[in-house]
Amino acid sequence: MDAGDELLEGAVEIATAAARLAAQRFAEGTQATAKADGSEVTAADVEVEKLLRSLIMTRFPGDGVVGEELDETPGTTGRRWIIDPIDGTSAFARRIPAFNILIAVEDEDGGVASVISYPVGQEVFCAGRGRGCWHQAGGGRSGSP
Repeated sequence: MDAGDELLEGAVEIATAAARLAAQRFAEGTQATAKADGSEVTAADVEVEKLLRSLIMTRFPGDGVVGEELDETPGTTGRRWIIDPIDGTSAFARRIPAFNILIAVEDEDGGVASVISYPVGQEVFCAGRGRGCWHQAGGGRSGSP
């Protein structure tokens, strides 16, 4: 498996783990508060971002991470993960299942892999540079590399 395949596979697994946590917090319900910029945030946003960062650092040590809720973590490998732990916080806080988790990985040549995970619908869309794109629903996969 080459580095691109490993990154794409890792990004999907990381997004899937984060989706389980996000779905659980969605089912429990949570209140949104306003950040300094006026946008909404919930405790789940921060918790899911911490999980994403932990999983990334464990599997891909040395990679940088930039997220929406926490400070950027510089890396040493030349790769950077860009994450939005709960895209659609307003919907999330109002118990509307129209939110998702966004993950992208870039290197010196641009985008390497990206994942959009819809936790409530258990859907994942993923793509890798030069690899194609896929849709997974309930554990199944469509598309081809």
